[in-house]
This record gives sequence, C-alpha cells and structure tokens, in this order.
Amino acid sequence: MTQITISDPTEVQAGYWSAEIVEDGDLIAEAHLSPDTLPDFDDPREFREFLEAMAEGVGAAEHMDL
Repeated sequence: MTQITISDPTEVQAGYWSAEIVEDGDLIAEAHLSPDTLPDFDDPREFREFLEAMAEGVGAAEHMDL
C-alpha cells in the first residue's frame, strides 16, 4: 500500500511543502518543495494527484536498469 503524507509550509520550513511517499512501510521518497517549482494548485486534491503521479514515476524508476 502506498501512503502519501503532505505537510503544508507552516508545518515544515517556511514557504516549502513537504511530501513523503511510503510504500509497504518503507519511505521511498521524501521531498521539500518550493512553491516556485510546483504548478499552481487551486485544490489540495490536485496536489495529491501530482504526488501520486510522482510516486508512480519513482516506482517505475526502481524497476529500470539505469
């Protein structure tokens, strides 16, 4: 099971979003994201969808032979 935890800028570093992606109890990705590097989200669900797509990309990259 994949779990995504999002912390808004007031909970982490001033001005940065924090996102953790945990899969089967293991932390597979963590990011501290500046709002300047993200698309403009009008709805928190859009941000979650963005992170879910990021998690899928991380999962796919793990199975690649890079």
